[in-house]
Amino acid sequence: MNGHHRKSREIGERVHVSGIVTLRSPAHFGNGAVRGDALVDMSLLLDEVDGTPTIPGTTIAGALRCYLRERLGGYRQRREDPAIVALFGPARGDDDDAGQSLLIVDDAVVVEDDGGTPLYATTLRDGVRVDPRSNLAYYDEESRSGAKFDLEVLEAGTRFAVHLELLGTAEQPADRLLPYVIEALAGLDSGEIRLGLRKRRGFGRLATSAWRMSRYRLDDPQDLCAWLETPAWAHKPGSTHASARDLLPGTTALADARQVFRLEADFTLDGSSLLVRSGAGLLEAGPDVEQLHMLLADGTRQPVIPGTSWAGVLRHRAVRIANTIAAAGNGAAPDDTAARLVDELFGWTPARGQEVTGSASRLLVDDSVVAEGQPLVQTRVGIDRFTGGALETRLFEEAPIYGRTVTKVPLSLLVQNPTGADIGLILLLLKDLWTQDLPVGGEASVGRGRLTGLRATMTLPDTDEALELAHDRPALGLDDGARTTLAGFVDELWSRLASDAAATVAQGEEPNGA
Repeated sequence: MNGHHRKSREIGERVHVSGIVTLRSPAHFGNGAVRGDALVDMSLLLDEVDGTPTIPGTTIAGALRCYLRERLGGYRQRREDPAIVALFGPARGDDDDAGQSLLIVDDAVVVEDDGGTPLYATTLRDGVRVDPRSNLAYYDEESRSGAKFDLEVLEAGTRFAVHLELLGTAEQPADRLLPYVIEALAGLDSGEIRLGLRKRRGFGRLATSAWRMSRYRLDDPQDLCAWLETPAWAHKPGSTHASARDLLPGTTALADARQVFRLEADFTLDGSSLLVRSGAGLLEAGPDVEQLHMLLADGTRQPVIPGTSWAGVLRHRAVRIANTIAAAGNGAAPDDTAARLVDELFGWTPARGQEVTGSASRLLVDDSVVAEGQPLVQTRVGIDRFTGGALETRLFEEAPIYGRTVTKVPLSLLVQNPTGADIGLILLLLKDLWTQDLPVGGEASVGRGRLTGLRATMTLPDTDEALELAHDRPALGLDDGARTTLAGFVDELWSRLASDAAATVAQGEEPNGA
């Protein structure tokens, strides 16, 4: 009778860590199924006792584990540091004798006001899958259904109380594991860790505050009594700190093995307008169609371009660019040459019935808050093409955002494990946005969504040096060395597509023009 229940872990210390996490962008923590009384396709996970939204401890633990694994080993690496295995337990398929998780992560609950009322707000976001061939809403002929859906999201500004408990044992003392916990919490501080659905499309961005830590040595009678008498959310006096790294002074950041390419750009809407449709009107005038707005952490509503819109626009144009280059380099390009490169960057999902595993997007793009735009209501009418007169019941109003000289539209994206071809493709996409050739949002056919580039900052992998572009500088502010570097990335894109297409043709596959 030597079961696991007879083997004590000899816990010698318990470390309690608590903090407040604030949503900086909308977030969705789903319940996995539609509630019986729900009117939306994807509902929020609610606490069964009080009906308030909650973040499962499994979601937080998974995000912390993934962040540590990627930071120490690089993106998309399965091998984990022994300290990570000790903290979170063995991964599926690994050695089950590694032991139980030493880091306990509680469900995060919504912070209440002084009167005990949970402070949160929800809204609906619409989603639709677009057919890349027709640029219209996708329709499945087999199931005779579309890909239009809506999901319930928590608004920015919602605050959650997070609590973790680290167990220190004889084999794994807390002093050895605590730096890894602090590093993971620092990822929350920096905003690199995101939670919930669509993390790669702007959802689930976080800000943190009021970290607190209390350590209890169980071999000390005074500490043992204090641990027994103190609720999990309470802490010893003087334990509040501004950041996670302040919890353990003197610790240095762990080595970062990640490879990323970052792009931060600013555009203007001067002389144009923007319309990303909202699910419901917000203005008192009650227009039929209104620009999507987002509730910010400061309580104001601002027009926004969601990350999903950015990703859809960029992906659609990326396919056209890749097809054109592949065709130009070979005279004819196989159907999957360009698609394969784009899928590797933007991610893909296997078709129904395929027994293969898809791939998550390596491109992360955030929501963009449009600053200093001017909302105006415009009346439009549908015209009968046969008579040239107005169609009945087709008088409608729209409330797009019109640009002014001070209007700014930011774009922030990141590429994980970038190749030279990936960076070259992003540069060509930036060029199309910069020159008003790639519109964003709806009604592009009537001139909406045309952006003009102002400035951009690119951070290349393996270097902290940033390349800056500005529209008001000669040659966009780039010297000969920078232009050569950027041109080299585009050359790598041409080389990649040309070699892939040539290899496919050599294998005897039927080519098709782009």
